[in-house]
Amino acid sequence: MRITPLLAVLTLLLSGRPSQAPVPDLAEGFRNVPVESRMKLYWHVFGPAWTEPEIDRQLKLIKESGATGVVIYFIYPVELDDPARSIVNQRFGSPEFLRTFAYAARKAADLGLRLSVNGGTGWPYGGPTVGPSDAALRLREIKAGTGSPIPKEVAAPAPGETIVAAFLGEKDATAEARSHRLPDLLPAELRAYISGPTGMQVKRASYGGEGQVLSHYDRAALERWLDKVAQPLIDAAPGLIQGFGCDSLEVYRSNWAADLPEEFRRRRGYDLVPRLPEIFDDAAPARRGLRFDLWRTLAELVEERFIEPLADWCERRGLVLEMQAYGTPPNPMTAARSIALPTGEHYEWRGYGVQRYVASMARIAGRNVVGAEAWTWSGIPNRLGDSLSDLKIVSDMTFLSGANDLTGVDFPYSPANAESPGWLEYFGPSLGPENPQWTFFPALASYLNRCQWLLRQGRPVRKAAVYLPVEDVFSDGPVEQMLLDFALRDRLVTGAPTSEFGLKNALWHHADLLDGLAAAGFEFDGVDFWAVERMGAVDGNRLTVGKAEFE
Repeated sequence: MRITPLLAVLTLLLSGRPSQAPVPDLAEGFRNVPVESRMKLYWHVFGPAWTEPEIDRQLKLIKESGATGVVIYFIYPVELDDPARSIVNQRFGSPEFLRTFAYAARKAADLGLRLSVNGGTGWPYGGPTVGPSDAALRLREIKAGTGSPIPKEVAAPAPGETIVAAFLGEKDATAEARSHRLPDLLPAELRAYISGPTGMQVKRASYGGEGQVLSHYDRAALERWLDKVAQPLIDAAPGLIQGFGCDSLEVYRSNWAADLPEEFRRRRGYDLVPRLPEIFDDAAPARRGLRFDLWRTLAELVEERFIEPLADWCERRGLVLEMQAYGTPPNPMTAARSIALPTGEHYEWRGYGVQRYVASMARIAGRNVVGAEAWTWSGIPNRLGDSLSDLKIVSDMTFLSGANDLTGVDFPYSPANAESPGWLEYFGPSLGPENPQWTFFPALASYLNRCQWLLRQGRPVRKAAVYLPVEDVFSDGPVEQMLLDFALRDRLVTGAPTSEFGLKNALWHHADLLDGLAAAGFEFDGVDFWAVERMGAVDGNRLTVGKAEFE
């Protein structure tokens, strides 16, 4: 029998297990859920074209919805300036913008709303302060056959690009390529490897937040970005911001760091650059081991140079790091030790979806609260077709995937004078007074608040650890980028993989292995080789991985 969150609630209330508090406290918490245990809502502010009267109105609506927290997220404008309608897009980071942000923070505090802000605008981190030296880098291969002219990318690399290596047949021709002394017609096959900025721009950036994506392998670049972009936000509302967000890592095509050859040699014990032709050759016998070592090294750099320093920066300022530590570039599961609120998304609960991945990370790190970007794209492609009952089903799936702290998508900033159906994000679902179901949203919020509070009580019990095939994913994956979480999900799926979003997909997506474990009464978490190597221990029939125990 499958146990739904509602059935779990009733079971706990009747049995009093496995609460660490007396039953009267459990019952009282269920009746009157503590503020810090209630759900939050994303508040995507378009432009940002916001005004103080609209801030007052919309935060009051959020407060009345049953949510007790709001995550402000600045994204793209949806209308041109129209002062007659009080629509003026403020430049992100400008004094005017910071004054308005401070007003919103004070208003949230007055209403008793917990306030988080997503770092920067759009995602991933980046923007106008990121120059070529701080931008995400990629390594690409340029090939030319015998008798061909020198490719223009090799003859004249673009600004910011560097020739890392070049080979003419079996000969190392790096020095000749860098000094432009290659013959006009190539005497043998040329393979050149060039590093440079990916060129990726921040996705869905607000006005004034446009620019290149930050390198996630460069600690100094991150610290410069935090100082220039994030610190002014924190300074504008001292003591009023609880959480600092980092959205899913979507740094596409970033597979290089300026010092990667040195770091690779130090960690792996051999030189990376002479092996680049094999790494890029899908038919090379040594390809699998080399690619594993490449992605293993890059993942370690993300953990050490992005996640850990970001967590340190937040801790020094009294901020809770709310991070979606998955996507590309990949990172070890041990990174959750640095994240105060590990946060996931998606809800393919019968497979190994992103939310299960994050919940497993959290368990290893001993995090009792597991966040979720809830409901994203549940009705894809219809942003307005989600019913509250649909959102209830998606929420239950998210709870079953290990979450117990929902941040609902989405309450978009939409002024009262906007034409129907109001300002909408390109994704969904879209909630608020423009949605005819909004009147009844507090009933859903009440149910979710009780579920997620109860799911925080006691200690999770996991009988089985699923060893995730990270080594195979790294070995068989592409060189250009590595979407580890999706690749793991699709390796474990039974039948055809689904796309990443949607209630329809989540209802039929499943993995026989994981379904079989659950049907046999074995709750489980995933572990990767980093977690086992760094934090694993065996005592009799008990496996301990960090704070997680399996027996």
